[in-house]
Amino acid sequence: MASSILRLRKKGNSRRFFRNIKASLFRILKMVKKEFRLLRSDPYNLFIALVLPPLIITLFAYLSISSSQNPIPIKTIVISYDSNTFINPNDYTEHKIDNYTIPYVNAVNKSQKLSLEQFYNASEEVYAMEKARNQLLSNKISIIIVLPMDFSEMINWGQPAFIQCIVDSSDIQKLQEFLNAVQDSLNIFVHDNKLTSQFKIVGYEEFSIPPNYNFQFNN
Repeated sequence: MASSILRLRKKGNSRRFFRNIKASLFRILKMVKKEFRLLRSDPYNLFIALVLPPLIITLFAYLSISSSQNPIPIKTIVISYDSNTFINPNDYTEHKIDNYTIPYVNAVNKSQKLSLEQFYNASEEVYAMEKARNQLLSNKISIIIVLPMDFSEMINWGQPAFIQCIVDSSDIQKLQEFLNAVQDSLNIFVHDNKLTSQFKIVGYEEFSIPPNYNFQFNN
């Protein structure tokens, strides 16, 4: 008798459980029908609830893809102090060497990450750096690329050639983007002129922190 009563109680509990689930589902369905009925009476809210979210998601996806495929070129000025004349210190004779200034300017023009706004030959324009810095300060450009006096000479001798980059550091988050753009022009320059690519980025020591200072000072 006791076992049969226990079985009936268990059976009654299960029925009550399924009845509660059924009642809950019925209430949810009634609420959904009510909301759809209200939305159907107001087409504007129906548009906001059903159509607008997918449109916003699609728009953001399109903008992110288009921005990654078509980056906005960074405005830059190239200043060349380079010389195509080498004077032998032993007999003071002049020798003409291949000049790599124009090939590098062509590489900047080819780069999709850079937009060459102006090219200055410092031997013809004495105030080239002053003009470029004024444009940098007025946010008309973001990068100044400087070719030193021995740029072509070092390349012809197979020695390391250096360039100097003066970038707009007002937004520190864009510094790496600026350096990547300059690196892209160097890659094109090396490929087009069949040079050996060995790059090294060196910071300007006057503004760097000595490595032997403690981490509080570095922070």
